[in-house]
Amino acid sequence: MPKATHPVPQSSGDQSATEVSRPRMAGLCLLLSAIGVAVTWWLLWGTSLPLGIPDQWTWVRLSLEPDVPWNLLLAIPFAVGYGALVWRGWRRLDRAGTSETALFLVALGLASFAWLWVIQESGPMAQRLSKGPFVLFYPQSSGYFYQVRYEAADAATFLARYEDLMAEGDVLHVGTHPPGLFLLFFGLRDVCEASTSLTDLLLATQPESVRLADESVVENSAASQPPREVRRTDLAALWLAVLLAQGLAVLTVWPLYGLLRRTESRSTAYVLSACWPLGPAVAIFLPKSDVAYAGLAVLWMWTWLRATDRGSWTLAVLAGVVAWLGMLCSLAFLPVFLAGVVAAVVELADVSDPGERRSRLYRLAGFSLAAGAVFLALTALLWFLADVNLLRVWLMNYRNHAGFYGKFPRSYPGWLLLNPLELSIAVGVPIAILGAAGSLYGWNDGGRTRAVTAAVVGVWGLLWLTGKNSGEAARLWTLLMPWCLWLAGPALRRANVAWFVAGWIGLQLAAQVVTVLRVGGFHF
Repeated sequence: MPKATHPVPQSSGDQSATEVSRPRMAGLCLLLSAIGVAVTWWLLWGTSLPLGIPDQWTWVRLSLEPDVPWNLLLAIPFAVGYGALVWRGWRRLDRAGTSETALFLVALGLASFAWLWVIQESGPMAQRLSKGPFVLFYPQSSGYFYQVRYEAADAATFLARYEDLMAEGDVLHVGTHPPGLFLLFFGLRDVCEASTSLTDLLLATQPESVRLADESVVENSAASQPPREVRRTDLAALWLAVLLAQGLAVLTVWPLYGLLRRTESRSTAYVLSACWPLGPAVAIFLPKSDVAYAGLAVLWMWTWLRATDRGSWTLAVLAGVVAWLGMLCSLAFLPVFLAGVVAAVVELADVSDPGERRSRLYRLAGFSLAAGAVFLALTALLWFLADVNLLRVWLMNYRNHAGFYGKFPRSYPGWLLLNPLELSIAVGVPIAILGAAGSLYGWNDGGRTRAVTAAVVGVWGLLWLTGKNSGEAARLWTLLMPWCLWLAGPALRRANVAWFVAGWIGLQLAAQVVTVLRVGGFHF
């Protein structure tokens, strides 16, 4: 029996017109999603059109190995199980209590991890979990582990000379990032070296594809000039980093659910959160940190906006801590902070009562000062303890990043046209279409949903028009991709009927499979 539409608090606007247009809008979104998936399949599989701009940046097309069809057959039960969990959550959560809701969210986290494991292992060899050791070990793919393992004695010495390392002007991975990822790999290395049992456990959990990749890394390193020793603890640390990256990517679903609950029902928030692991870019670019950062970015946004909702100084301080952790790893969090500020200001502007608006303005200013004070205090503490001035590091990171386009020129008009298409394929056309529809409804609804639209469309549009990510937008924008689901809330709220939810999730799953089996995220 079809499920009734979920009641939700309405923001503003002509709700009767919304009710009349609901079936038409749902059908149109589903039709466009189906067409989009078909076009994606044709573009990736039916043409040899370059996936990018030749001589600047292109993604590679992968060829299928003979075992891929069999792997996909084995993946079907996992896909059905994942869909069944999401369907059950959609039908149940609006009537569930707190404990039952928490159980559904825990189940979603576990199912998301399992699905990402399965979809990666079902693809071509270059897409499987075996990519992890190659991506994380070799300098051309990242360089963080390599620096820690072969070019640094310990974390304290490394941090003391970090500003000198940044001053060398590397425009790729090392020179454009703060020391957070290096510190993470120091920690993973030390943990594995300190515990033989943990190393044994980690190596025992590796699938066959990863073991084969380990053997290749060991052999290639031994044959390199000069030869490099790769120890069991190194392989364990690399595998632990792979698991950690996937775990952090999966954890995105929890703060994303909380963020969506500010405007949507439990069932709508659950369905949209569950679609994050179904994004093609998530499976393609794991275990790169870009995917893991998404969870930290959404956590900060939820913490910050929740602080303003509840008037919580504790959450404001926590927002400062999360912001500092993000900036310890990457400057890519700056647009996230800007979007959070824009959302808070637009929400404030929508308050009609002058007294309430003034009170909330003072509170917002106080929270901003509190978060900023915590941020600066942690920066000063690290400077005092490790002799590294993060303010200077961030400035050099920015300059080095700007130098990238001097060494690797990009065509601004070409990427201006290609980036929206690349984003749509990377996040999945069904999500992109529902996000676009949701942004229109959200702006008209006013209140918090208008703030979401203003923040996401405004900041993302600024990144797009300034050409800050000309090439590799599918990877570089991964930490922002949960925003597409955040935008989609008002649209799914209006199309929250059984036939649409089932069809839309199925199409998003198809978009992920079609893309993951064909597009490689790394140039091995």
